[in-house]
Amino acid sequence: KANNLSLLKSKGFNVPHGWVITTNFFAKVSGKEHLGIWQEIEKSLHLEKNKRYAVRSSASVEDHLDHSFAGQFDTFLNIKREFVGEKVLAVIKNTYSKQVATYIKAKGLNKSIKMAVIIQEMVDADKAGVVFGKDLQTSDDDKVILDVARGLGEGVVDGTAKTQRITYLKNKNQIINDQNDPEKLILDKIEITSLIGMAFSVEKMMGKTQDIEWAIDKQGTIWLVQSRDL
Repeated sequence: KANNLSLLKSKGFNVPHGWVITTNFFAKVSGKEHLGIWQEIEKSLHLEKNKRYAVRSSASVEDHLDHSFAGQFDTFLNIKREFVGEKVLAVIKNTYSKQVATYIKAKGLNKSIKMAVIIQEMVDADKAGVVFGKDLQTSDDDKVILDVARGLGEGVVDGTAKTQRITYLKNKNQIINDQNDPEKLILDKIEITSLIGMAFSVEKMMGKTQDIEWAIDKQGTIWLVQSRDL
């Protein structure tokens, strides 16, 4: 996950500024809570008091096609600077949770987990969601699927938010919106075409169809928050 974001940012995609706490840190604090080690790292990050941060997992076993570990590890949003270290350690501690152990057993995996942690500046999201490079239910790769909701995108990802769905048909160059009332549309046509264009650009660079999480801030800027292979 962290590698994808770093690559996309280096290629000019609009990825929020952030840092990666590597698996070397995980090796040092594994099974323990060494705030002292974190305090040394924090000095080099220059986290700002007036900003909020997202703290996300980036495990060595995540986002594989046959075992995504979706929803198994913790994500923390809108975290103040003084609590970032606490949440970094919580992400690492979650590696040993019963939930993760059960998932590993159910998938028949025999892998050790190394955890890196992503710290990103929060996007002040007006609307957010996901874009799938194909229809996951039918595997139809002529369709690009956009799911969107107001506010942060976590509710779209975990299914708790009230969403609108937009389908783009590649062969017909046609956009279909499940919301018929123009007054209730969350995304305008420019935003939809921009997100579809971003999806195509990321897919071309990564060489595979992508599942992309994105957000649009209150100034109308589109941010790419996460991308994984489908």
